[in-house]
Amino acid sequence: MSNTLGPLMEKNLLEVFGQRDSARREVAITGIYTADCTFFESEERIVGRDALNAKIEHILQDAPGFVFRAAGPAQVNHDLGRLQWSFGPIGAPPVVTGMDVAVFEHGRIRALYTFLDKPVTPRIEDNKALVRRFFTAVECGDLWLFDEIVAQDYDDHLAGQSPGRETLKRYFTGLRSAFADLKLPITAIVAEGDFVAVLNSVRGTHRGAFGTLEATGNKIDAQAFQLYRIAQGQLAEHWEVADFMTLMRQLQRHEERI
Repeated sequence: MSNTLGPLMEKNLLEVFGQRDSARREVAITGIYTADCTFFESEERIVGRDALNAKIEHILQDAPGFVFRAAGPAQVNHDLGRLQWSFGPIGAPPVVTGMDVAVFEHGRIRALYTFLDKPVTPRIEDNKALVRRFFTAVECGDLWLFDEIVAQDYDDHLAGQSPGRETLKRYFTGLRSAFADLKLPITAIVAEGDFVAVLNSVRGTHRGAFGTLEATGNKIDAQAFQLYRIAQGQLAEHWEVADFMTLMRQLQRHEERI
């Protein structure tokens, strides 16, 4: 029997929960569920085939372009089965993941329990991607992107730095004037909640004025630790601890170091 019940759960995912045509979904429900079936969510209990069809219609209407995908084969133990799944746009990471647990009776589903995973990963990954995009914009000189990814009232806690997006643009314009080949390779990036921490290097060739230092042609390679706070999809706040002693030593002319 388990040889047929596993595929039945996978068919339920694709032809019932994944079917946007209500009439076709109704036919599939009739073949897969018992007449007195019950569908359990964390805070809701749906009884009967018609109520199940209406519930799924509501789920799919709220998520246009989303599809269900099985995250592996269904597993069956006597009259119980489970199937892990994901739900999200085609060709994109899932927005929701979860697991169905089914109770079978006479080869059909009598009860289906749905468990949703905690949806924290997408936001954290989005925050890390935002910081990576910021670093790339700095390296490429695409500072116009700051209008999209940096908050207008950006608060920079770097010593001597004034707040504001435009101030940040001027800072990196000056830094890229001094180091036109500026690179900020990331060694590690970690995120939790609204914060993203980055350990990166600062590399480049000193070919323009940097503060009071005229161009030396020296290469720099120093490390920095950054902490960003993300708000409403933009960089909102920044802290930094950098190895400025190494950087300034590397900028000294050879005769000044001996």
